Amino acid sequence: MHDNNFCLRTWRRKFSGLVLGASLTSALCAQGTITEIHTLPEQGLGSFQNTYLPGTVLYDHGFKLGGVGSDLWKGPGDGPGVFWMITDRGPNPQTAAPVRRSFPVAAWTPFILKVKAENGVISILQAIPLTGNGGGAVTGLPNEPLATSPANPNALGDEQPYNCDITAVIPGNHDGLDPEGLVRDVHGNFWVADEYGPSLSKISAAGLVLKRFVPVGRAAVSGDHYTVVGNLPQILGRRPRNRGFEGLAITPNNKTLMAVVQSPLVNPNTATGNASRVVRIIAFDADTETPVAEYAYVMQGVNEFNNTNPTEMKISGIAALDQHRFLVLERTDAVAKIYKVDVRQATNILGTKWDLSATSPTLESLATFAAPATTTDTLAANGVTALAKELVIDLSTLGPAIPPKIEGLTVLDGKTIAVSNDNDFQVGPPTCGPNVPPTNPAAQSSIFVIKLDKPIK
Repeated sequence: MHDNNFCLRTWRRKFSGLVLGASLTSALCAQGTITEIHTLPEQGLGSFQNTYLPGTVLYDHGFKLGGVGSDLWKGPGDGPGVFWMITDRGPNPQTAAPVRRSFPVAAWTPFILKVKAENGVISILQAIPLTGNGGGAVTGLPNEPLATSPANPNALGDEQPYNCDITAVIPGNHDGLDPEGLVRDVHGNFWVADEYGPSLSKISAAGLVLKRFVPVGRAAVSGDHYTVVGNLPQILGRRPRNRGFEGLAITPNNKTLMAVVQSPLVNPNTATGNASRVVRIIAFDADTETPVAEYAYVMQGVNEFNNTNPTEMKISGIAALDQHRFLVLERTDAVAKIYKVDVRQATNILGTKWDLSATSPTLESLATFAAPATTTDTLAANGVTALAKELVIDLSTLGPAIPPKIEGLTVLDGKTIAVSNDNDFQVGPPTCGPNVPPTNPAAQSSIFVIKLDKPIK
């Protein structure tokens, strides 16, 4: 595995008589080069949605279209510079602890965007709102704003939504989606990975949710205007709130979807989940519409990501290289790294004791941030071979052009990838003002094309 810290140490020893700045050492150790940067022009959130769903947003508080880099996809038939992007659930500022989540534009619905990245600009070619039967918007509101799931007491509910200034609770929506992963199959259908269920949704080319797949036990309380199937592992209901499926890949043969959970499951409790380095990746057969495999992925130490808080570690993207090999995007807000994995040597734990909430010790407890990196041996001693990892690139070596919160990832060719950032709609603290000032005006939605130093396939 490539060790970027080792790279920096080597250069510092070689030039021991010089004081090398961070930018120089990063450049010396960079594993790729940014060849293109394209940015989405600013436009009002309400006027954008009302163009496609007339009259649905009455007051957008001055928010601009954002969150479009929650994932990034490019299919084999798409032309030069053409990508597909997806927004998440919309602006959702939160308070300091105890955290309360505001949904100031509650009528916002997620969009799939077909875009052209050219001459430094992201132009929207097609905008597709996600809708249910009858054509109504699904919105981005939480499905189950409760402490636990009524249908599955072992599963966690969703965050309670509040109005713009946190003065009143607002209703959730069983149809609501918080999309974070996107691919498109050869039939023209989209597949979307969502945080709430967590779920996988099959969506028509026109944006109609055809079917949503959720963990066993959640189907009874999810979805009023589309078909819901509860066939994902029930244990996935233990995902932390707002930390469900975060990335989605589809193999080149269009056979298998790979959905990755953003964080370790709260299994059996929050303390175990917060300390764990194990996240789960689900393989789902797109033809039979059933899960077929589940793998354990072990995150790196948090100290490698310019952070000391293990809960800031996340998996935010996955992209297929072939039927067996995938790129995985591991990050904090400050640092993002991309690893290559191969599922052929990893243990398929689907349907085993590791999917049962009664199992003790749990899978999540077998590898922790407090333990040394060799905790993968503890997994092996318990019959679980985790995915072996090879570092492809540390995006922080590419300099200050790379913004925080890189979430989208797609493969362009054997030496080129593209990534995108989720700018969180530039939200600040919850407020009901007529024109919300962005916390970070520089955090624009962008696509970055990166030429790698070494081939990935």
